[in-house]
Amino acid sequence: MRENIYYHNFPFELSSTIVLDNEIIESTALGRTKVPSIVYIGQGKEFSLDNIKHNLNKHLLKETGIEIYLFEWFRYYSDTDKTVKEYNELEYNDQLHTELRTPVLDVADKFAREEEISITVHCCEYNTTKYIFQNYPNLTLQCLDFQNQTESIGYKYNAELFKPKNEIKYKFWCSANRFTNHRHLLMCYLADKPGKYSWPFSCNNICEDITWLKTLPWYYLKEGNKILNQTDFFIDNKIDKIVIENYKFPKIANFPWTWDGNLENFLKSFEDSFAAIVTESVFFQPTATITEKTFNSMVTLTPFIMIGAPFTLQYLKELGFKTFDKWWDESYDEESDHAERLLKIFKLIDYINSLSNDQLHCLYKEMYSVLDWNRNHLLSLHSRDIILP
Repeated sequence: MRENIYYHNFPFELSSTIVLDNEIIESTALGRTKVPSIVYIGQGKEFSLDNIKHNLNKHLLKETGIEIYLFEWFRYYSDTDKTVKEYNELEYNDQLHTELRTPVLDVADKFAREEEISITVHCCEYNTTKYIFQNYPNLTLQCLDFQNQTESIGYKYNAELFKPKNEIKYKFWCSANRFTNHRHLLMCYLADKPGKYSWPFSCNNICEDITWLKTLPWYYLKEGNKILNQTDFFIDNKIDKIVIENYKFPKIANFPWTWDGNLENFLKSFEDSFAAIVTESVFFQPTATITEKTFNSMVTLTPFIMIGAPFTLQYLKELGFKTFDKWWDESYDEESDHAERLLKIFKLIDYINSLSNDQLHCLYKEMYSVLDWNRNHLLSLHSRDIILP
């Protein structure tokens, strides 16, 4: 991904490398602040504040400070492992969390310390202050997800296309365009169950050598992987399968980008499925994120099971959304052990799979008020500056 930056409200001229739509500026937190602000779209590898550091008027920022709005979730590394993680996430353990660091905050913290200019970072992760604030004493960290605010605006063009489901033909819906271990394990479990799936990968190996996942049903998962390799699973577009030679390195499939005109067709694929299995961007890390993967289910009025980091559902609830704990066990969200969280999710999948399509349709009707609430709340999310830890 390109490292892009946009400057807003600065008292001196700076050259932005991206242009933001006026509606995004005016309708989000960016339009409601008078503080000099930076929107950063990138992973932190090339993030720099040198052009501000060397500006003769930087003293003007000492009174106002700077706000940084991140458009991407953190890529972590640790004191003991300097490799910045992409989609290969970290094991959940308390010792590691005391060491977590991320490149974009390294740059911002150093700048704040050296220039004595206060910086507030609005990040995309929930529970960031719980895990990494101690490593960045010169920053104010908080969760105010600018990316989700902007996507809330984009969905208004598609929301009215979707009505309550008239029938249930498929029990599950699941799609992925990037190979990661948590998505692979989930799809291995779903492979023999009735659903609408997209899995454009072929991988002979499965991550059974990861010791802290040892409690998973590996025989069953390996049998599911054989089905994945032998069967075409595509929802709205079919491409040549991508061979994964090493499961430790994620790869992305070259599907048409949904925001470039294919979004409507993609969203319509939810219409006759009961539950979306949402494989969020991260799973094996302590801080939770929410992306368009979750919002796709909301805008299509589809119940969802969250395959994400611990407390992702709690994050949604604190943003004002509702989930489905009235109808099934969502205790998986509070499980910090990754293997145990997956096992609880597998058990929930088994429960839904045990119900007939007619029973699921009755369940769906009971849930409709929640689904309608979530969609309406999503469409107005850009207007709420909900600040979380």
